Amino acid sequence: MIETLDSLPNDPDVLQKMVLQSRKMYLQSQKQLSLKDQQLLDLNKVLASKEASIKARDETIEQLMEQLALLRNKRFQSQSEQLKHIQGQLFDEAELEAEIREVEEALAKIQVTDADKIKKDPMV
Repeated sequence: MIETLDSLPNDPDVLQKMVLQSRKMYLQSQKQLSLKDQQLLDLNKVLASKEASIKARDETIEQLMEQLALLRNKRFQSQSEQLKHIQGQLFDEAELEAEIREVEEALAKIQVTDADKIKKDPMV
């Protein structure tokens, strides 16, 4: 590159060639910049498309995960409901045993009362 005006040639033809060559280099660099800008725009479009595709896939994956969770819950829920039903029966059995004990105790009291009556009044 030329550093000072004193180092420039004095011949107008040489100066004209230098200007034309500088202009040509400038236009080439502008053309390259335009190409790079277009490539950048194209890459940004591709990137936006890929991001949209990834977002759509992420949403699909999320929906599928939710469906899977619901199906798993449904699958295991029926088994747990069966267990609840069995547990309910076990609870009923405990209540039934308690009621049986109460009836046996009442029966024992009645028998004791009858035995006392017999002892008091053997004719009964």
